[in-house]
Amino acid sequence: MKKLLLLSISLFVFYSQIKSQDIGITGFVVPASDTTIHVGGLLPLSPILRNYGPETIVQGDTVFVKILIDNVSLGTSKLIIPANMTVASGESVYINFSTPINLSSLSAGTYLFCCTTAGSNLGSDPNSLNNKSCFMLTVQAIPNPTDVNYQSSEKVLVFPNPANEVVHISTPMPFNSLVLVDISGRIVYDFKGNTSELTIKTDEFQTGIYFLSIMSENNIITKKISITR
Repeated sequence: MKKLLLLSISLFVFYSQIKSQDIGITGFVVPASDTTIHVGGLLPLSPILRNYGPETIVQGDTVFVKILIDNVSLGTSKLIIPANMTVASGESVYINFSTPINLSSLSAGTYLFCCTTAGSNLGSDPNSLNNKSCFMLTVQAIPNPTDVNYQSSEKVLVFPNPANEVVHISTPMPFNSLVLVDISGRIVYDFKGNTSELTIKTDEFQTGIYFLSIMSENNIITKKISITR
C-alpha cells in the first residue's frame, strides 16, 4: 500500500511538471510606448509573447492573458497562436488581439495598463516574475472635431485598398510611428519618424489581410487593408 501511495505521488509530481509552460509578455508592438486614447475609445493591442519553454508553441495553442488597469483586473482574454506559426523555446512573437480592447468604462485620466500571462493550454505558468509588461495609458476627453490637433479615422486616407504594388498613407496631422502586421500577428513593416505622407511597397508581401496601425501624439488609428495580385 505504501509503495502504491509513493508511486501515485511520483506520477502526480511528474504529471504536474510536464503540464507547465513558461510564457511571458516582454513588451508591446502596438502601442510601442506610453499612449493616449479618447474617452470611449478602443485600444489596438499587440503584445510580444516570449516562450521560455520547455515546449514549442504551435498553431492552435492558447495563451491566457489578463488585462489590468491600475492593478485591477478587467478580465482574461485568449491569444490563439495563428496558422503556420511556431514559437520555439527562447523565441518571441507578436500577436494581435483579434479586436481592440474596449476601454469605454474609463474616464479621463492616466492609468497603468498591464498585460500578464495566466497560463496556457500547455499548462500552468511556473514563473510569475516574467509574465507582465505595462505602459502608461492616458485617456483624454473627446476633442472638438474642429481642433487642429484632432485626427479621426475618417480623415486618414489609405489607398489603394486593396493594394497591389504600393499603398499610400495620408493624414491631416503628422504621425510618428506606423506598423503593418499580417493576420498571423507578424510585423512586416514598421516606420518611426514624423510625417503625414508615406508610401509602402507591398509587391513583395504575400496576398491577404493586414492591419495598419498609425500612431500619433494624440491617438492610435487602425486600418484593415488587403493585398491582392
